[in-house]
This record gives sequence, C-alpha cells and structure tokens, in this order.
Amino acid sequence: MIKGIDVSSHDNFNGSQFKANTEACYRDSDFVIVKATQGVTYTHRQCDAVINRCKADGKLWGFYHYAGGNDPIAEAEFFYNKCRGYFGNGIPCLDWESINNKSWGNSNWCRKFVDKIHELSGVWCLIYVQASGRSQVASCAKDCGLWIAGYPDNRNSWEIPRFCYKCSPWETYTIWQYSSSNEQTDRNVSPLTRDQWAAIAKGEKVAISNDDANTIWAFNNYGKGGHSTAWANVIDTNLRIQAVQVQLTALSEAVKTLAEHQGADPEAVAKAVSDAVSAKLEQIKITVDAK
Repeated sequence: MIKGIDVSSHDNFNGSQFKANTEACYRDSDFVIVKATQGVTYTHRQCDAVINRCKADGKLWGFYHYAGGNDPIAEAEFFYNKCRGYFGNGIPCLDWESINNKSWGNSNWCRKFVDKIHELSGVWCLIYVQASGRSQVASCAKDCGLWIAGYPDNRNSWEIPRFCYKCSPWETYTIWQYSSSNEQTDRNVSPLTRDQWAAIAKGEKVAISNDDANTIWAFNNYGKGGHSTAWANVIDTNLRIQAVQVQLTALSEAVKTLAEHQGADPEAVAKAVSDAVSAKLEQIKITVDAK
C-alpha cells in the first residue's frame, strides 16, 4: 500500500513548503494530488509549483477539478484547458462534493464530465466522493476508478484504520481518503503500484488484481496483518464449516448403525434425518460481503 495527501490552497504552500502538519505529511507521502481548478473560473495559483516540487522529489502525483455544478461540458473544457500539460503524466480526478456544487444530487453530471475529459485527453478521471454519495457517480464505475472518502475516526497519523464502507458498484477503491487529520491534512492510502499509477495517468485501464485485493483486506484490521484480518476470518469460518460437515457425516453413519440394531430400515432413517437437517439449513443464511 502507498500513502499520500491531497492539497489545496488551505494547505498554504508558500512556494517551498506547506503549513506544518501538511509539510510533515508530504515528506512521508508516496503521492500527492493537487487541486487545480473549480467550476469555470477558479484556478489554484500554486498548483504548478506544488506539482513541480513533487516531480523534483520523485513523488507520484495527480490533479483534480472541484465540481461547481455548472454545465459539465463547460467545466470539463475549463479543466482540460487549464491543465493541458498535466494529462498523460499525472492522474486527473473529479472531486464531487455537496459544498458549492449546484448540481449535487444529479446522477448524470459526472458521467458527462468524465466522457468529455476522455474525449479531449484519452484519459479517464478518478472520481472522488464521500462513501454515502456513491449512487450519484455510479454511472462512472465501468470506466473510472473510485477515490472514496470515509473517516472512521479522523486520526492524524499514518496508521490505517479498518475500512468499513461499501464500494459498490466498484469492486474496491483505487484511493481511500481515510482522514482529514481533524481538518489539518487529508490523508489517503492506495493499493496501486508506481507502474499502475503511471498507467492510469497515461490512459491505460488498470484492474485491481487479486494480490491488490488481498492487500486491502489485510488492512481491514486497523492497518495490521495477522490472524484477525478479513481473509483470516473468512478462512476460519470455512474451516469451521468443513469441521461441521465431517461431524454430520459421522453422525449419519452412527444413525445407520443404530437403525440396523433396532431393526429399522437404515436408509429410510438416514433420509429422514437428512431431510430434517436440510430443512433447518435452509433457514440459515451466511453472507460474505466483500464490498
């Protein structure tokens, strides 16, 4: 897993450093995503300087547009024209939030925006959205990665908390913003490798592999592996089910032997027991939700 921050004018970049908390996070980060534009008029004047610093420091980087809820085509063209030199090098992102967004609640806006950006650049944006707002951007799931925001406890540290949100219709997240550090610095984590990050920036489709999924599940125990990870819990449940199956087989053989000693038809008795067990099992449902 790689870790990173996203920054805007609130992080007070002065040309060489951010405010204290963000600066400390920057130094530990593998990637940085910088606010570039908003609506159809705003540009972040320090965006270039931050990205140049990221390049000089060898960090992965991205850039984002904050949706203002105006005409999505106009906003996409504004974003592209202001950031034309970034496409193909950093990952473009669309920030979909309720504040200062006149189209919040519109489930078609983001689709129109990302289609236009792809038409202009050949690259699909990542979609940033709070976990509860996924339905508004669900139409983008087949083409765009998910940058999900959800704060279990808003910690100001790189210790990754348990992921407790659903990602559907995405299989999993591409980036998870897990804390705003009590509104000091936005912290993120991602299962991407450096090569995968570069591939998304260039417009190549990147699927989260089984190994990536394993990594995500391993971090479901407050950033620690070991026997209490999500995968371990599933495996433990499976082993318990197998043990029950062995016990049922042994019980079935015991019933047949007892029936023979009592002069009853062992097959008929075994069938009656089996039918009773099956009827009971129909009432028990075990569901594993990996999303």
